[in-house]
Amino acid sequence: MIILLTGLPGMGKTTVLEKFIQKYGEDCFWILSREIRDGSQKRVGFEAILSNGEKGIFAHKEKILSKYAVGDYQVDLEMIDKLFTVNILSELKEPRRLLIVDEIGRMEMLSERFVQAIDALFEANVSVLATIRQGDSWAEKYKTHPGVTVIEVTEQNRERLPEELVEAFLET
Repeated sequence: MIILLTGLPGMGKTTVLEKFIQKYGEDCFWILSREIRDGSQKRVGFEAILSNGEKGIFAHKEKILSKYAVGDYQVDLEMIDKLFTVNILSELKEPRRLLIVDEIGRMEMLSERFVQAIDALFEANVSVLATIRQGDSWAEKYKTHPGVTVIEVTEQNRERLPEELVEAFLET
C-alpha cells in the first residue's frame, strides 16, 4: 500500500507523519524533513532526520554552495543521496517494514539517483507513507500510479489523519 499526503505548504503534512510515527507502534523506517530557522524565526534551510540516527542539512540559503537551487535555497545533491536515496534503496532490498518519506519534493527531485530510487519504490511491493509536493506536474505520475492513495491534508482532517493512517496500515 502506498499513501501519499499532499497539501498546501504549512498545512501540517510533516506533523501528521510525526504523530503517525508516535502512534504506529510497529517497526518502520522514516526520513523526516525539518525546516531550519534563524534567530528571527525566518526559514533558512532544511535538514533530514532519520530513524537510524542519521541527519544532515540538504538545503540552505547560506551554508551550502551549489549549482543546484530551488528559490533561494542551495541544494546539496550529495547529501540528498546520502540521506534519502541510499536509505530508500537499502530498505527496498528487504521490504519488511513500512517506509516513511518526507518528502518527495522539488529539492529532492533534483537528484537523478533520488528519482530512480522513488521510481523503484513505486514499482516494488512495499508499504509507503510519504508526503509529495502539491501542484507540480512531475508529481502527477506518482499520484496517479496504480494502487496509490492520495490524501490532501487540510485544516479539517489533519488532527484525525494520524489515527486513521495507523488503522489503515495495521489492517494491511
